[in-house]
Amino acid sequence: MTNKSSTTILVVDDNEISRMVTMEILASYGFTIDEACDGFKAFERVCLRRYDLIFMDQEMPNMDGIACMKKIRAYEDEHGIPHTPIALLTASEEPTADIFSFQYYLQKPLDHTHIRELMEELCLTLPDLLETDDALTTPTEREWFAAFKALSFIDANAALRHTGSLSLLMHIVECFSKELKGELEDFYSKFEAMDFDGIRLRAHTLKHSSFLIGAVSLSESSRKAEELAKEKNAHKLRSYLPDLLTEYKDLGNALKAFETTAKPAPSMGPIDEERFHQALLDIRELAQAYDYTDGQLICDMLRDHALTVEQAEKVDRIYDALFKSDHELILKQLPG
Repeated sequence: MTNKSSTTILVVDDNEISRMVTMEILASYGFTIDEACDGFKAFERVCLRRYDLIFMDQEMPNMDGIACMKKIRAYEDEHGIPHTPIALLTASEEPTADIFSFQYYLQKPLDHTHIRELMEELCLTLPDLLETDDALTTPTEREWFAAFKALSFIDANAALRHTGSLSLLMHIVECFSKELKGELEDFYSKFEAMDFDGIRLRAHTLKHSSFLIGAVSLSESSRKAEELAKEKNAHKLRSYLPDLLTEYKDLGNALKAFETTAKPAPSMGPIDEERFHQALLDIRELAQAYDYTDGQLICDMLRDHALTVEQAEKVDRIYDALFKSDHELILKQLPG
């Protein structure tokens, strides 16, 4: 069986939150992960290096997953390269001929069980058990989750099941809250122009993101908006979307208020620049060994201090790069 440490997987998804969840599940198995946010970037990466497996989202703007798969296959055939296994990630409840053109396909949202089954079919080594014990969470994380459960828009227990990790859920909620304003502004503009494809893609993205954070009712409402856009039903969209967009705006306000109250106070005082610089050098050393998990732990320890605004922003940028396993970006953020 293939050794997991030598296995490199490309995750292609335009939805950053969905991409993060897939990457986190794969990273928990110890695989090396690369990412692309659309079909064009995925094709560029495939031309530069070989992957053992590609997870390809079906619905993406500009070049969807099916078109990207065909482009990759044509490139491989032209250059005499063996076909890379590609698993389609689809939200479709009824597989179509296009979906069946993939040798493998997985229903979104993903979970560990489906990924384990695929990996075993591909003969990729997996551990017997995943670390999901509640004892691995910190008191701060548990306090955060207790506050999160009080949000009226959210089914917190469902969110934890969807993401499979409390630390991942915290990061996804932060990302969702940060990106929602821009998502809604784009949604409004697509609605005003009655851009059916734009409305469909925006509703599709919010459908999955809101599902993952436990906003199940909003996710279902977004699914209905997606269907109306597919039908190009302008009349129903004009009566349906304003309320949906208002609900998302209310969710965004609730999450902003939640972040203000739930954000833990630093447990330690300021950290001097010399110690802060040394911590960054330690992260760099770990990153050079591709040990991103321990690098994140150092970021978490730094966050226990009362950091300056500049220090906090730097730690956040490093943590995000570590979380995405973006080796080049990680090293750019760190002192040499």
